[in-house]
Amino acid sequence: MPNPSLRHRLKPWLPPALVRIYRRRRGDPRADPQFTLPARSLAELWPTPAAAELALPLSLAARADEWAMPAAELLAMAAICVLAQPRRVFEIGTYTGETTRVIARNTLADARVDTLDLAPDEFARRVGRPPHYVAGSAFHGTPEAQKIAQHAVGAGGFDFAPFAGQYDLVFVDADHRYPAVKADSEQALRLARPGGAIVWDDYVWDERHPECAGVTTYLNELVRDLPIYRIAGTRLAWARV
Repeated sequence: MPNPSLRHRLKPWLPPALVRIYRRRRGDPRADPQFTLPARSLAELWPTPAAAELALPLSLAARADEWAMPAAELLAMAAICVLAQPRRVFEIGTYTGETTRVIARNTLADARVDTLDLAPDEFARRVGRPPHYVAGSAFHGTPEAQKIAQHAVGAGGFDFAPFAGQYDLVFVDADHRYPAVKADSEQALRLARPGGAIVWDDYVWDERHPECAGVTTYLNELVRDLPIYRIAGTRLAWARV
């Protein structure tokens, strides 16, 4: 889920209908989201899936964090990992690390998961206040942590070059503003190996989270150059490189 600091700044008491009218008059794409990517089920994306079971920690099945990935998407990510069996995964946007843990839990024993988030000082510099979460706290001290390498973006940025072309799966779920989604997606395309896949969170969203319009807008443009599908029944989008 996106960072709460990026939530829209319209007064929360405005009725949703008036918010949509206001945005429509401004030409804001959040007014009428166009979820136009073709939808595919997991069975269609992997026509001959092996019989397998998913693993989801009980603590992640229901929780109150509005910004955490819902259980339906966690299950979808677990299914993608079981079906695709990636050995190298790169996650852009750790947050508390719940999705990171699910990915690690549902990949092969020798798989490696790299995950990237803003360092606390960099978060404070960009947002104007300290982060309200501890990046990776959901997997710290768990058995899955041994498969996870945690990285931080500092004031000098992050050097993706040593990681280029190595990943079977890249998951993009960081800043949802259009420029950031574009930049993260371009890095994801460099990180993925030929034949690898990219998954984006929050292509589909509701009026509570209009900041996700950046994901929708960018992917609706990128589909002209790369076949991208919305995973039916989820907020996720998927593409093979």
